[in-house]
Amino acid sequence: MAAHKVVCNCLYCGVAFEIYHSQFIRGDGKFCSRSCFYSYAKPTIDTLLSQCIIVWPTACWERARQFGQPYERMKLNGVEDFIHRHTYREFIGPILDGHEVHHVCENKRCCNPAHLVLKTRGEHNKCHANSLSTINAGKTHCPQGHEYDEGNTYISSEGYRRCRICGGIRARKYYRRYSTGQDKVMVGVRANFHGKY
Repeated sequence: MAAHKVVCNCLYCGVAFEIYHSQFIRGDGKFCSRSCFYSYAKPTIDTLLSQCIIVWPTACWERARQFGQPYERMKLNGVEDFIHRHTYREFIGPILDGHEVHHVCENKRCCNPAHLVLKTRGEHNKCHANSLSTINAGKTHCPQGHEYDEGNTYISSEGYRRCRICGGIRARKYYRRYSTGQDKVMVGVRANFHGKY
């Protein structure tokens, strides 16, 4: 006896396809392929907006299900980024290199495109006078009191300002410690302490 088949329409692409009656009863038959299933399940900007609530009187759009992070990330159209950057791209335009999206309303959870403007990193830091980057940029001396000037300052591989004098002092201490065999003495002490060797 041949198995009974049912014709279904794919929820994503609308193509008609056949499945077995038992699969239909079980709840299958919504998608014609795995690619349609995964494409249908991908969140879009509409998904994001449906999860937002409007907070009055500021008219900020905040995602209803926040997970404690002020800048929440979400994957839309294959790109993972902050939700305010997604809404900026969707409603205003592309984000230029070297620029950041600034919240005019000062609400980090807001993704209302009317509250978002594009600024350079320097302009953005000036808007946030209490941020660590702005505070550190205003420092003229290192923690040991050496002046940050052109001859004494270099930028580390992590992008931070470093003092050359302090770096030299650290290098000399390191050299003295490891060139005199002090490290070998420490290894012996550790070995005796742990009872090994």
